[in-house]
Amino acid sequence: MRDNALDGFSVCGSDPICHLMFAADIIIITKATVANCQKVLNIFGTYHSLTNKKINATKSEFFLPTWTPQAIINSIRQTLGFRHGSFPFRYLGIPLSPFKLRISHFKDIIDKTSSKLASWKRNSLSQAGRSTLINSSIFAMPSYALTNTILPLGVVDQISKISRSFLWERHNASQGAGRLCCNSVLDAEAKATWHALTKAVKRQLDNVILETDSMFLANILTRKTEIPWKQRSIFTDCFSLLHSFCSFRISHIPREANQTADWLAHFGRYANSFTFWEDSHPLELQKLLLLDAPNCIVTHPVLA
Repeated sequence: MRDNALDGFSVCGSDPICHLMFAADIIIITKATVANCQKVLNIFGTYHSLTNKKINATKSEFFLPTWTPQAIINSIRQTLGFRHGSFPFRYLGIPLSPFKLRISHFKDIIDKTSSKLASWKRNSLSQAGRSTLINSSIFAMPSYALTNTILPLGVVDQISKISRSFLWERHNASQGAGRLCCNSVLDAEAKATWHALTKAVKRQLDNVILETDSMFLANILTRKTEIPWKQRSIFTDCFSLLHSFCSFRISHIPREANQTADWLAHFGRYANSFTFWEDSHPLELQKLLLLDAPNCIVTHPVLA
């Protein structure tokens, strides 16, 4: 390339760079002129004469800034015989672009995460086993991309969300019950809130009202109180679910004014799993619901 005096670009005052090469993958960087394109072809010809290997034009592309005149694009295409590609393009598995990369450009990482989790047999894994696999395998998958580029926060959030869903998902969704593992009252309330919001999203409810006798929980969901770090991940998922509703309101009511919550609290005290009632509520619970809200018809799921 030195013999052909191919124009390159300096980075932070370094010597001009005109190419990047790893194994059989090469990127040539130069100014967009027909003269430089001819020099590139000369380099390819020299490479062919020395190695008896020819450049595959059908697998090669050239990239230009978006403001490049169409006449120059046509001249370069005709000279090189390559396709005119668009940004971003991939080099060694990393998307490259002069513009800000979007979440969609890293969809392959998100898809690999989902397919990896789906391949594991969840029913045969304990929660500790799931946690170990997530930490050792899933969180290591984007490490290569992170060493070469800056991932959008949305990509990291989606990977974390998929991993948390795998970690906390019930063993068998069709049975409507999963083991409840809580280390504190707030931990239990956070998980109950997440399950309730998830259920509301699946039922495609537009307007949701959440009543709680926990002032601390109400302040967290209204962003008046900082989230404790131990529950930060599950509350982050809760806030994401709130965007699915047209309207959401949370209200704090005293325990004495909500007999339903008191009944559910006593029921949940001795329960070791989440239970959903949609069509056949216990008769005692239906009476309490009517007492707490005499003008309401019981149609929404109740979570214990």
